[in-house]
Amino acid sequence: MTRPGQSVTRPPLTREQIAANAKTYLEQVYKILDPQRTEVRYNSEWLGKLSSYEVIQLCGKYRLARMLETRRFSLAAREQSADRGARTALLAVSGL
Repeated sequence: MTRPGQSVTRPPLTREQIAANAKTYLEQVYKILDPQRTEVRYNSEWLGKLSSYEVIQLCGKYRLARMLETRRFSLAAREQSADRGARTALLAVSGL
């Protein structure tokens, strides 16, 4: 059996799955942070407003050599899967 992310494209999470994940993250972080004094912001607040042209411009701000220095990006770049380009763009946008 092939594991997701190895030789097949991992299906994107639904908004509901993302919200459920965010809830569990908040439950964990509120163990050390005061929920009343913590402001939570989501990447979608700004990333969702970008056009495809702006995403490409953002990707252009990161040198490939710098991205390859990170273990996560390097592993993704080595994979020969169909979603390699999408993963590369997402990693570049996230600044990893």
